[in-house]
Amino acid sequence: MLSHPVWIASVLVVSISATAPAFSAFGMLSFVEQPIEYYTDLYDQRKALLEGGGYRGASEEESNLFEASDLALKKIVQADNKQERYLALSEYAEAELALYDHGNLSGAERYSYEAESLLYRELSQLDDPVPYCSSDEMPALNYLSFVFAQNSPLFWLLPIVVSGFLVLLLSERKKLVGCAPYSSASLALASWIAAVLLSVSMVALAMLPGFLLTLVRNGLGDVAYPVVFTQSEKVLHYSLGVTLLKQIELLLLAASFITIVEIALSRLTGSETLGAVAAAAMCLMPTISGYMDSAAMEAEAQTVLAYLPTTYLSFGPIAGFPGAYQAVEILSIPGASFERGVLVLTLSTVFIAALGAGAFAIVRGVKRMRRGYA
Repeated sequence: MLSHPVWIASVLVVSISATAPAFSAFGMLSFVEQPIEYYTDLYDQRKALLEGGGYRGASEEESNLFEASDLALKKIVQADNKQERYLALSEYAEAELALYDHGNLSGAERYSYEAESLLYRELSQLDDPVPYCSSDEMPALNYLSFVFAQNSPLFWLLPIVVSGFLVLLLSERKKLVGCAPYSSASLALASWIAAVLLSVSMVALAMLPGFLLTLVRNGLGDVAYPVVFTQSEKVLHYSLGVTLLKQIELLLLAASFITIVEIALSRLTGSETLGAVAAAAMCLMPTISGYMDSAAMEAEAQTVLAYLPTTYLSFGPIAGFPGAYQAVEILSIPGASFERGVLVLTLSTVFIAALGAGAFAIVRGVKRMRRGYA
């Protein structure tokens, strides 16, 4: 099976897509850390404003808020090391958030200040705090999570469809699990397990070159590196290690769901090709323009999306990733989340398996009845 041309071609396509960002300095939509000169100039302007009586007429509460912001700016400018600077940046974002809540700032969403404050505070606790804004700068673990999230989900779903197709094709020809006298249900279960394991192995193999390249060039990275992002105006925070585990879990669940759909359709129609085409069409859904952005949809459609398994086939917006742009939601579908995605994909897999088994039993019973009357 591993020498099949389709399998080899799929691994090569996915491998190229997963390795290219390590060479091309793939820029991501990420917050851009301002140089120290920016804060120095801003601090000088604020200091001149204060000395010129610019805060005259402000209430005592407003004056305290502006003073807290100015003090944080001073700490940024006078910081002796990265840890002190990021801690001061966190305090500055908190001060800006307080001004926003008081009505003195506009032009940005509240969650952007909250996310910035949390990210900078977490960075300040690292031994070597570095915000990565380009894929060629990332250490191996950051790169792995970034590529898995930022590349089109088709690159990760293609191996699942191909693996299911090859397993079904070979089992039908008695070359794999079909060589043993298994029952129909046992054959389907064995095909499902084999397809899931093969697809996950395929993705891992395809990602290996990019991982090794960034490992040699930039090091392994830190599993404690903070991952901060916003979903439906809610700021979420995880470590890089937890984020990677969530991405792997989604991949396993997606593989389980897609392969069970492929197997069920193939058994009902008697065509492995038809099952693969239907599974591939389903994988295309989260890549349709506007699917993951509910802003252009009616409220009813937004509600439905959170309960569709196809919503959770796009891993980046669901599990998050390092370097997410703080001022933009990576997922704006109300009710959609990683936890709901796990539940929806699991229940959908069980439902399709039961529905497929029931439908196949009915079809087989009808065929037996027809043979009995013939």
